[in-house]
Amino acid sequence: MKKALGIVLLLLAIKSNAQTTIWNRQPFEEATRAIAALENRPLVIDSLKKVYASKWVLSFTFGQRFITKNNKASEPDYVTTADLTKNTTCYGFGVGHFLRSNWMLGVEFDFLPITKVQHVNNLSINSGSINVDAAGSGGAMFNLGLVTKHYVPLGEFTRGYLGLKGGIIKAGAGGGYGGFSSSQGQYKDLKVLVRNYGYGNLTLGMSMRLSPVAMFGLNAGYMHTTRSSNIGGIESPGGITASMSLQIIIGGEKGLY
Repeated sequence: MKKALGIVLLLLAIKSNAQTTIWNRQPFEEATRAIAALENRPLVIDSLKKVYASKWVLSFTFGQRFITKNNKASEPDYVTTADLTKNTTCYGFGVGHFLRSNWMLGVEFDFLPITKVQHVNNLSINSGSINVDAAGSGGAMFNLGLVTKHYVPLGEFTRGYLGLKGGIIKAGAGGGYGGFSSSQGQYKDLKVLVRNYGYGNLTLGMSMRLSPVAMFGLNAGYMHTTRSSNIGGIESPGGITASMSLQIIIGGEKGLY
C-alpha cells in the first residue's frame, strides 16, 4: 500500500513540475515573438535619404510680414492715400524638389492684400437734388521668388533648415474720390502707383513630419529689398518675416520600404 501511494505522489510531482516549466517558459516565448515582430516591422522613422531624396513637394503657407521703421516713408502717400503697412498677413503657394536628401530647390509665390478703405465725405439732399462724395484706397503686394533650403536632422521626426529666397516683389496702391450729383451725374478721380523691388530673404526654420507624406514647418527671417519713392507710405517692403506651412511630399510613403 505504501509503495502504491509513493508511486502516485511521484507522478503528481512530475506533472506539477512539467506544468511549472511550461508556465515559466511561456513569457520568454512571448517576449521572443515580440522582439522578432519589432525587428521585422516596416521602418517608419524619418529617414532623409529614403523618404525625401528626389521627391517633389507642394507647400501652402500662411505668414506675416512686418515692414520695419527704416523702410517706411517719412510721410503718408498723399497721391493714393493708401497705407501698405496696414496689413501684414500673406498667403502663399510653392513647388519644390529635393535635389538631395537634405537640399531642396523650389519656386514660391505669395500674395499680401491691403484692406480696402472706403468712406463717405458728404451726403446731402435738398430741393430735389442729391449730392454724394466718397473716397477710398487699397493695394496689394505680390511676391515671386526662387528658394533653396538646406536641412540638418534634429531628431527622428524634426529637421532644422537654413533658407534663402530671392526674387521680385510688385507693390500696387490705388485711391481717389468719386461721387454723384443730380446736376453733374457720376464722376471719379483715381490714382494708381506701381513699384517693383528686388529682394533677398534669409530664414531659419524647422520642419516636423506629421506623416510620410506631410510636414509642418515654421520659420522666421529678415527680408532685404531695393528702395523706391513713396508708395503707400513705404520706400521698401523689407522687414521681419515669419510663416508656417503645410508641405505635401509626393511619393513620400515609398521611401519607407
